[in-house]
Amino acid sequence: MQIGPHMYTVTVADGWGCSASDNITITVLDNTGISITELESSISIFPNPIKDLLYVDIKDNKDQIDFCIVNLEGQKVLEYIAEPYTQRKVFDFSGLNDGLYFISITMNGKVVNRKIVKL
Repeated sequence: MQIGPHMYTVTVADGWGCSASDNITITVLDNTGISITELESSISIFPNPIKDLLYVDIKDNKDQIDFCIVNLEGQKVLEYIAEPYTQRKVFDFSGLNDGLYFISITMNGKVVNRKIVKL
């Protein structure tokens, strides 16, 4: 569907010949849909769910990357700053309780957020 306003008409008819029509205009904006950023496509986080170790692989990293892992209460439980050209970072979750965590990865002002499940 192209960007912009689109008018649609709906007509309903019953078995006795009665009918009714109505028009609706739907506007498609240029910011609809899902976009995968270059940062998202260059980062691989595995395994998920995890037992003890979480691996983050980074392709073509030429910049500093900030990692922040928080629990459900929003408390920082792990934090790390990776130097440029880092290709893999391993996080040790063995001292953390089982549950849901969130990892935030920031590079060049762009942020990727993911859920992590620890079993």
